[in-house]
Amino acid sequence: GLSKEQVQFIFGTALIKDPFRSNRWDYYYSVKVGNEMLDESKLSIFFNPDGAVDNWIIENLSDN
Repeated sequence: GLSKEQVQFIFGTALIKDPFRSNRWDYYYSVKVGNEMLDESKLSIFFNPDGAVDNWIIENLSDN
């Protein structure tokens, strides 16, 4: 039930804020040491019509 302002305070500005789908924000996270990618994930946060968090999905993008 966090507001968009609270989400932005915690996670910062979203990597993608689609102007045509304002109810979804996407964040990218990665950990790289030298040339080796240790972890790579995407967090998608979905908001309800009132602007509060409705649900979220974390996708692991790593090959591990």
